[in-house]
Amino acid sequence: MSKGQEQLAATVEICRALARDMEALPGLEGERMKAATAMLEGIAKTLESVADTFFLQTNLCVYFTARCLKAARAAKEALGNLEGVSSGEVCQGFQRVERELASLEKAAKTLADKAGMPQEVTLT
Repeated sequence: MSKGQEQLAATVEICRALARDMEALPGLEGERMKAATAMLEGIAKTLESVADTFFLQTNLCVYFTARCLKAARAAKEALGNLEGVSSGEVCQGFQRVERELASLEKAAKTLADKAGMPQEVTLT
């Protein structure tokens, strides 16, 4: 398994864990939680769909997979900061989580775009 694939697998694992942790977070219900968990599931599926591409087997992907992993860890940290706070503070603090998830989504989309390069492109 290449370094990029390892980073991708770690990112997917963090996404799945974040979705589970959000559902267990007291004070966070409704549309925001559903939207965030749906976003995480979408990101995980996107990343899984590119896991076996040629791009992920090259060192060219490492920059992009590292960005995804860094964004996933930042989202995990932001969610971890909400543990043990009151329900009102969870809603306020969740804005940071949403920002981090937006960054993760952007990084995942960029990786998916790079992984979907036409096969005719010659990498030198």
